[in-house]
Amino acid sequence: MNSRIKLFIMFLMMLLTAALTIYITYAWFTMTEKSKPIIIATGSLNQMSSFYVGIDPDYDGIFGENDYQKITKANFSISTAIPGQIYSFKFVVINEGTVDGVVTITMNDIVASNVDILSGFTLKYIDANSGLSVEKTLDQNDNNKIVLVSDAPVSSNHGSFEFYFTLTANGTIPANLRNESLEITNYIISLIQADYE
Repeated sequence: MNSRIKLFIMFLMMLLTAALTIYITYAWFTMTEKSKPIIIATGSLNQMSSFYVGIDPDYDGIFGENDYQKITKANFSISTAIPGQIYSFKFVVINEGTVDGVVTITMNDIVASNVDILSGFTLKYIDANSGLSVEKTLDQNDNNKIVLVSDAPVSSNHGSFEFYFTLTANGTIPANLRNESLEITNYIISLIQADYE
């Protein structure tokens, strides 16, 4: 074969290779379909909690609903409790998140210098789920914990939940326990996402 034919065949092969490359590239881009992006937005839970004590000078449990003072320091204490005195408290939990949640409030780490004093204090509140009145002495605890609220709903976007309870010094505290102490170390407030079924 002469060199002109070889050159022509090579030119033809290059031309066919270029055409085939262009065709495959064009086919690749026209056959590929694009879908719109799938966006999954997650929600958030963010709580703000406040603890209040009722302003009740004679400790009889009777005062206005707005007569509460916010507790802003640790180590809040009640000293020299007299039988019959009623101490009133309130929690306010605000869900600043974007999804609905359920709140659980636990009175945690109930410590007494003498365990006999626990039966001398009565806890009273309205159950957040059933609406029934609950009354129990502090010796009715579970490993030094008492669950006050269990899975109460709190809506998203600044939905709030208020919980009121009282602690009464019973008239049954014997004189030999007058110098004993009772400490509730902390309260645990847990806000988790509500179940969606």
